[in-house]
Amino acid sequence: MGARLSRGGKKIEWDNILAYNTVKIVAIKDWRLAVLHWAFMLLVLVYIVVFTLAIQMRYLKLETPTGSIRLSVMEGYPRQPISTMPYCLSGNNTKYNGYKTEPCLYWDQFMTIYPQSEDDQFFATTRVTRTAQWLNCSQSSMGCDYSEYSDQPPTVNYLAGVERFTVLIDHSMYAPILGIQRNAEELQGFMMDQNGNIMSGLSADPNNTIGVTGRPDIVPIRTLLSAAGFPDLDGPAPSNSSLSTRYDGAILMVFISYTNTYSYNLNNIRYYYQVKLVEATKYKAQQAIYDGLDLDKRVIYDRHGIRVYFLQTGQLGAFDLPTLLITFASGLGLLTISTFIVDVVFLRILPHRKFYDARKYERAAVPDDDDEETHDINGDGIKSEKQ
Repeated sequence: MGARLSRGGKKIEWDNILAYNTVKIVAIKDWRLAVLHWAFMLLVLVYIVVFTLAIQMRYLKLETPTGSIRLSVMEGYPRQPISTMPYCLSGNNTKYNGYKTEPCLYWDQFMTIYPQSEDDQFFATTRVTRTAQWLNCSQSSMGCDYSEYSDQPPTVNYLAGVERFTVLIDHSMYAPILGIQRNAEELQGFMMDQNGNIMSGLSADPNNTIGVTGRPDIVPIRTLLSAAGFPDLDGPAPSNSSLSTRYDGAILMVFISYTNTYSYNLNNIRYYYQVKLVEATKYKAQQAIYDGLDLDKRVIYDRHGIRVYFLQTGQLGAFDLPTLLITFASGLGLLTISTFIVDVVFLRILPHRKFYDARKYERAAVPDDDDEETHDINGDGIKSEKQ
């Protein structure tokens, strides 16, 4: 007997008010529904175990590492004769690959790289135009400005063998949340081409040490150009096809991507270099060289060349129990969806759907105001208990 309390001549049934509602399980003996349900559950299980856990490794906590980069550019030795460089003006070769040749100069890294002190980027000059200027007025005068020498026209020169310069890339990365820290000399590295494949044959170049454990990475500029899709500097410039890249300049982005999720051994960390050309761009920088303390005379160096930026990216992972539990919880949600689909099938599609509906949902009988006779509100010939 339930607990009752009289109030104003009426009895309050607390068992009804505070009733506990639970799920009613109905076993429908139909093998077609059972096969459909188990098929959905098997698909969900395969999705969780194979795709989510085995392939996507969704039990890992991921972090994008940060780090530092130190660059050092050196001239490539030994120098080659200018006569062997077809873009240099020598004899009657006034054009190469459809573009005008220019006289070439040998500059070392201190002259070619401008400016010198940059950590994660560098600018290698490939063409320089030098213009001599002088000042024949007082700098305190508002209208005073430099003028070009009439008897000294600007000179245009290519710098010989810039693509043979080598770049030392000393980089380290740190993932503070995961507590992972490594230096490039401890890791295995690769250079990727434009199709996402590892470039082969780099080890044959003695100036290339990418991927050699225990040594910092050294790579020629020509390898960076090749990875970006440049066969050489004497093709059309990205911003102006009527000029060569050597003449006009270009900008490259070098992404250093770290990963340890390529295998199930998370202690094996490797990195990849991916070089991308910034489309429709060129690069130039101007430098003023003065004659000692005499500010009345100067030479303007209009430099064009290859600006290269280095960026660190990628993802590192470590096992994380909360992440694993969230993945399983998401999978359980898919099981609920599979049950809902089966319910829709037998309640809306199968021939005996009205019979299944009557067994799945129990509806309470509503008495008339004048009597307490029960009514069949399911429409299936089954009446609820008399009140």
